[in-house]
Amino acid sequence: MRALADDAGLRIRLLGGFEVTIKDHPVAADAWRLRKAKTLVKLLALARGHRLHREALVAVLWPDRDEVSATNNLHQALYVARRVLVGTPDAVCSLRDDVVLLSEGTMPWLDIEAFDTACRRARQTRNPQDYRAAAELYRGDLLPEDRFEEWTEGPREALRERHLGLLVEYAEVLSDRGEHAQVVDIAGAVTAADPFHERAHRTLMTALRRADAGTRPWRCSTDFARRWPRSTPPTLSRQPGGSTGTFSLTVSLSRRRRRWAKSGRRDELPRIRHLVRGRA
Repeated sequence: MRALADDAGLRIRLLGGFEVTIKDHPVAADAWRLRKAKTLVKLLALARGHRLHREALVAVLWPDRDEVSATNNLHQALYVARRVLVGTPDAVCSLRDDVVLLSEGTMPWLDIEAFDTACRRARQTRNPQDYRAAAELYRGDLLPEDRFEEWTEGPREALRERHLGLLVEYAEVLSDRGEHAQVVDIAGAVTAADPFHERAHRTLMTALRRADAGTRPWRCSTDFARRWPRSTPPTLSRQPGGSTGTFSLTVSLSRRRRRWAKSGRRDELPRIRHLVRGRA
């Protein structure tokens, strides 16, 4: 099992933008003489086990080059990456038996792994402080500078859904404590970030009802319906006697989420971060 130290000399952030620090000193953006060397580090940081076969890297980085040219480019990118990351305690970006490794020893601190660990801890403890700590690690969507790269789409969507799900769970924990006004703020921010997040709408309407907000839960439901593209309306059926008075949505949410996201969604992350910090 690989080692992973919280105090690792090399720290790599991918959420909200690529950022590398070595012994608390940030690596300047212009230090990456080759853009592909930076992309190589990103790919290794995202890969399972933080290792990739050289052919997989070549296929992503130089898909149109012949094998000899692509291999030469790979060696050059590895050389540049090692030069940029000089000073780390372990060998990084090394090639062993046709497999490229992010590190041969202690793994760098990676914000995506720290976020995943913090999410698991929050779900185990159900402690609001742990939810806030996990939310603070999510500085923004994964690698926004590479938003049009196909290899980032799956991980970005998965991390984003995990973050929004974490916030909804945090709101539910606050709801159990009777802090309904805070629940309305957080769940409302989630529905603004993702209008198709049914669980967030349900949590929001429950909080509004418990806070005796009159007819607003119904308005929240109808507002949810209005946000759907007119060309692909959802099938709605009222749930009589339901605990929240919400709707059952029998539609493919993920497809519409992706379509809406690519159409230029409103970025609610600054508002969400402000709300979460305000609960400390």
